[in-house]
Amino acid sequence: MLKKLWSGLIFGFGYMLSPLSWWNDLFFNLPIAYGFGYAVSWAAPGWFIPATIAGY
Repeated sequence: MLKKLWSGLIFGFGYMLSPLSWWNDLFFNLPIAYGFGYAVSWAAPGWFIPATIAGY
């Protein structure tokens, strides 16, 4: 039972990381792009939006 649960968890995580899933953008790519834009905005405050777009 534990092996089936672990396999299902790995399958689900792999699907979420897949570019075929819309979850990939929502839960992985957008937070990474937001973090990149936030980090760049420390050095150049007006560059948050352009850096977020570039990070995406």
